[in-house]
Amino acid sequence: ELREVDRGKEQFMAVASHEMRTPLTAILGYVSTLRRRPIDDPVTRDRFLEIVERQAQRLLGLVEALLTASNLDRGRVATRFDWASVQDVCQEVVEGLGDDRARVRLDLPQALPPLLTDRRCLGRVLGNLLENAVKYSPRPQPCELGARPAGDRLVLWVRDHGAGIPPGELDRIFDRFYQVDGSDSRPATGIGLGLHL
Repeated sequence: ELREVDRGKEQFMAVASHEMRTPLTAILGYVSTLRRRPIDDPVTRDRFLEIVERQAQRLLGLVEALLTASNLDRGRVATRFDWASVQDVCQEVVEGLGDDRARVRLDLPQALPPLLTDRRCLGRVLGNLLENAVKYSPRPQPCELGARPAGDRLVLWVRDHGAGIPPGELDRIFDRFYQVDGSDSRPATGIGLGLHL
């Protein structure tokens, strides 16, 4: 059993290293290009900077996910509850998807009541679910983020048109670092923390 844990850690380190190296390599490549050859065309320069910013955000998201998972394991995640607009939180999550935001349809009634929640944590949960939905849904299929009142509660959902999860894998999808397709040749990126968080 210890050998399997070691193998799992080795596999995680390999995947995490690859996932972090990819945006770092892109950032360094574009910055190096800009330093060697300044670009006078503002459209091209802005496109380069947008790519650098997007890759830096991707790297920051990976680091934040690792830190959050570590803090969860140690019981050190502080929550701050306050009233929040569900519409605003959902809109911010969709905007955070960048170019993929056009693939998400919001299904939110106009008169949703405010929700007593930790806005940051709710945003992270919805963001992780939506990122997975977009990542595993074939283009141009849309994804959906919705909410509806249910008595004194609020039901939120994310719906996609991906291939789905094999029934034998369902018990493990919320495990830390678990990925249904953990192979090096898998089509989607990630380190297996989104659903865990």
